Amino acid sequence: MAVKRILRLQNADAIPRLSVSGYTTDIILCRGNDGTLYCTKSGDLKTMDRDGGNVTVLYNFSANGYPGYNVLDAIMLPSNTMIVALTNYDQSITFMRSTDYTTWAEVHTDWNGHKLYHGWDVAPDGTLYAGEYPTHANILTVRLWKVTNDGQTWAVAHTWNGRQGTYEDEKTIFHIHTVCRDPYTGLWWIGCGDNNAEPAIYKYDGTTLTLIGEGTQLWRSCSFAFSPDYVYWGTDGAVVYEGETTCVMVRLDKATETEEIVFAAGSTMFNCELVNAAPSPLFVACGTPNLILLSRDGQTWYEVYEFPLNPALPDAYSWFYDYVDNQDGRIYGYITGILRHDTQAAFTHGTVILNVV
Repeated sequence: MAVKRILRLQNADAIPRLSVSGYTTDIILCRGNDGTLYCTKSGDLKTMDRDGGNVTVLYNFSANGYPGYNVLDAIMLPSNTMIVALTNYDQSITFMRSTDYTTWAEVHTDWNGHKLYHGWDVAPDGTLYAGEYPTHANILTVRLWKVTNDGQTWAVAHTWNGRQGTYEDEKTIFHIHTVCRDPYTGLWWIGCGDNNAEPAIYKYDGTTLTLIGEGTQLWRSCSFAFSPDYVYWGTDGAVVYEGETTCVMVRLDKATETEEIVFAAGSTMFNCELVNAAPSPLFVACGTPNLILLSRDGQTWYEVYEFPLNPALPDAYSWFYDYVDNQDGRIYGYITGILRHDTQAAFTHGTVILNVV
């Protein structure tokens, strides 16, 4: 299938425009149920408005018993309880819980490695699943955790052999990249990496883990997007497609569980999400080093924005992780190693705010 690719071109009839409205050095973590955006810079938890202004510090973990720790990620439960992942980058995470965001308590420390930004998700009933992301050499096991009781009870839902696992008849993985809940079916989708024997995608109903595919880079995903009939992901590793070695965008038919490549992405596609933007759903995908892509149908993708890379950092690997705010049609992207579009000044670490117009 021929896939149309448009670089830095806005075709109003085919796809919405994107416009950059601002930059901030804080990283967006999550959105509260009341619309509040929560963000961080190092060891603190803050709020900010949708334009990146009115930043208010709620709590500083480094100054309250966790020196040297940074806020890695946060998630809001339906009850308005927040879970924060703290890390000091020593291959462990401390999970904190709060109902008022100013008093915090540890709820879980038995964790192997780090976690990726799409490494957990929560259901409307408050059930949370989270996947471990170890990166050290001696990885014996990798676990999927089920979190209940308003974030207070943590139990192992499934254990894989790590890269150094000893059971040759069982699946070995390096780590879990993504855990996402399909809003149409209620099933959980789990993506694992990294080397060719290790990538795998599963679906999980809370009891039974079903393997969808494994063993090549086609199954190495970092996020999932869902429509009523399909599951979408971009690959974190290259496959051979139409004679080219490239990362690709994949969609899988839920009914038949058959997959097809719909887009030759070139470089890694870290994120693929769905924006509930009028007049119809809009898919957004972000890839390294500096591209944003949009699609209306999940098949025809348009390269709609390219950030200029910082020429002073020729060896820098510019990452783009997005937080999609479905309620206001904005994309908040964490990016490093670019030049600002307005001033051409170096922007090393922080968030760019984009409007979907």
